[in-house]
Amino acid sequence: MKDKLVPAADAPIVEKGRTMVPLAAVAGPLGLSLSWDPAAKTATFGKWNERVKLAVGSGVAIASGNPARMGGIKLDSPVRIVNGRVYVPLRFLAEQFGYRVSVEGRDVRIRAPLDASQLALLREGDLADARRLAMSLPPGLTHYAVDLLPNTHEREGYNVTWLFPEGRSDRMIVVNGDQASYAELSEDGWIVKWQAHIPVGEKDTIELLWENKVTDQKGTAPKLQGSYLFWSSTDQVATNVLSSGRLSDAGKEILGWRAATAGEPGGQTQGELSLTLPGETRR
Repeated sequence: MKDKLVPAADAPIVEKGRTMVPLAAVAGPLGLSLSWDPAAKTATFGKWNERVKLAVGSGVAIASGNPARMGGIKLDSPVRIVNGRVYVPLRFLAEQFGYRVSVEGRDVRIRAPLDASQLALLREGDLADARRLAMSLPPGLTHYAVDLLPNTHEREGYNVTWLFPEGRSDRMIVVNGDQASYAELSEDGWIVKWQAHIPVGEKDTIELLWENKVTDQKGTAPKLQGSYLFWSSTDQVATNVLSSGRLSDAGKEILGWRAATAGEPGGQTQGELSLTLPGETRR
């Protein structure tokens, strides 16, 4: 029902500019699971492996399952009961799961996090532009279908690498420090379906990943085959290094890199930094 008008059985309540709607008016259209504890007067909404708990009269919601939205979150309008119906803050709950909403009289319009043009680009547009968009989407558009895996920070400095299967931009692996996450694109954003740790070893991090030398796996691991485009950003002290290239059974091949030190003009470059592989076409 996203991007469509969703009629509510009871008119929304507006308090201090905040719209409150009955439980089912938001749960159903968003595809959320809903459980109600009448004794504790607490509603728990869920999707993927993420949960939000709201209690009647409380000004704080408890969120779990997504590192971008965790712990106690202050509410502008607490959950309340009106004429025997439980009302929850519409915008907070929708945005907690990444959706955009608006209220038109008695109707609620719910929009998908990604618009049609973004989805078209990510699924079938220019590969370089699509991958650039994929890497730039905010953390709030990433959701988790697996238990969260903590980052153990075994490596010094900061490093994040994005890996895209050759010819595609609708799925990717993100290696952030010692943690690898595999995500697939949906109209709801990126859905993480697998995570694992990459222990410190003799080889480069993504080469260890390719050889499946990982631990603490959660979810279903992607099949690494063929070749992948990688784009990597590494910070060591005041120096940033960007590199791109190919990862395959032949190992890691760097096709271009640039190193820049803060406060110093220019920098060093070699080869060509690119978000596509030589001769790569979309699949």
